[in-house]
Amino acid sequence: MLNFRHSDHFSEEEKALLTYVDEITTTKNADEDTFVLLKKYFSDKEIIEITWICATENYFNLMTKPLGLRSDQLSKMNRSVR
Repeated sequence: MLNFRHSDHFSEEEKALLTYVDEITTTKNADEDTFVLLKKYFSDKEIIEITWICATENYFNLMTKPLGLRSDQLSKMNRSVR
């Protein structure tokens, strides 16, 4: 796994976002310090959008991973159902 926290390839804004997404994905919660840092770079509306996108991706992964599907296979499967 990429250690984004100590990488020079990410801005502080990107590190704040990645830390938040990592925490809510793994623990379903964000540390207060992480949330304060996130608010330094993102508006409340943007944080809601980030959280929604993360939750949606986690939901899709809960469906596709157990079925052994990659994203292109899910697309093919969807077309055959129509």
